[in-house]
Amino acid sequence: MPESEINCYEISRQLRKGEDFGDVLADVLNRYDFLGFSKAVGAKMVEKHRTLQGCFVRFCLDALVSYADEYEKQFRGFTDPRNEGAVKVAKQIKQMIENEQIQRPPFI
Repeated sequence: MPESEINCYEISRQLRKGEDFGDVLADVLNRYDFLGFSKAVGAKMVEKHRTLQGCFVRFCLDALVSYADEYEKQFRGFTDPRNEGAVKVAKQIKQMIENEQIQRPPFI
């Protein structure tokens, strides 16, 4: 493997908890052009196994629902201009899932 490449398999095996992945994701979002980065992630997932594609979408939806729940627990709805939109969208997605307007993909 060329020196500039990373071993994704090894990194994924080192992430034992969701909190670890959350820290890595926060660091990535803090360091890179996250719009370009997120588009690249979405494009890459299209190349993966169909089951993993469903898992990816479910992961994103579940993460947003968890974000909405945890935000409410920790901050009781207080937001500021930096995260107001994020909290609002996460709550809307949670409500849409609860109202069955959006269905999380099944694991197949």
